[in-house]
Amino acid sequence: GGVEPVRKADRDQAKARKGAAAALIENHEKIVRFATRALGEPGARVSAPFSDPYRQPEDLATPAVDTALRLTTYFLLEESRDEYGGIDAKDAKDKVGQASLPGRPTAECLKYLRDRIGVPRDVSFAEARQLRAHLNVVIDALD
Repeated sequence: GGVEPVRKADRDQAKARKGAAAALIENHEKIVRFATRALGEPGARVSAPFSDPYRQPEDLATPAVDTALRLTTYFLLEESRDEYGGIDAKDAKDKVGQASLPGRPTAECLKYLRDRIGVPRDVSFAEARQLRAHLNVVIDALD
């Protein structure tokens, strides 16, 4: 292994946000199912702490996680940003609040996903940073 170099293309944060959104859209059903594993039955233990290939998804969490990931995608594609490229936290909290999601369980699923995003397996370095940051926006709004 090694460290993926920061490419010139990785400096374009708008492009990285669009790439992260595209990855969520293209793999939406699989990502939702994967994220619900945070609440599912644990399987056989393996030595790597973030590897739990036998953990089962929790189907009851699917609608809430689906909505939370759609909101994440919305925020990734949102054009109105502050001078540093961030989105308004109050606006994000209002939008997430309107969805009436179960806060703690949904946040646990998003944290589970956030902590297991692979570079370059899933997305590029820049896309992973943007995806994690925008998952954190929704997680913070849920807490």
